[in-house]
Amino acid sequence: MKTSRVNLIAAFIALSVIGGFIKIPSPISSIALDSVAPLIAASMFGGMIGGFIGSIGHLLSSLSGGFPLGPFHFIIMIEMFCILFIYALFYKTNKWVAFLFFIGANTFLAPLPFLFFHGPIIFIFSLLPSLGIATVVNIILVIILLPKIQWIYSHRFSGTFQ
Repeated sequence: MKTSRVNLIAAFIALSVIGGFIKIPSPISSIALDSVAPLIAASMFGGMIGGFIGSIGHLLSSLSGGFPLGPFHFIIMIEMFCILFIYALFYKTNKWVAFLFFIGANTFLAPLPFLFFHGPIIFIFSLLPSLGIATVVNIILVIILLPKIQWIYSHRFSGTFQ
């Protein structure tokens, strides 16, 4: 792997961690804007890189929130990788389908383990609203930022950006 690609991945992980410090008010302190950078990376560089950035970014983001769910964060880390990998596949054909997939998967599929371990009342009334809001805000930021970052990236590496 080229050094520039490693640096780029490290930069996106750092951006994910920074987004992780922007918390959405919720009963679980790890719900944050840590998905913006992995979504952009998955859109630009594919599912493997985006998934890796998302899984590491989530783990570091949850660490900044005090690791409130303990070992569940490792399950979420795997879920984030899978969701971002599939998101990138959808993004290749239709970005709006990819955005809707991410909203649905991150809001309703990813928290399913909590339904079985913490019960439906906690799941529905405390986790879903804040997670849904955070997911939609993440997607809105991606819709706004992705074209600008793609333009900068294409001009920077084509030699026309000074």
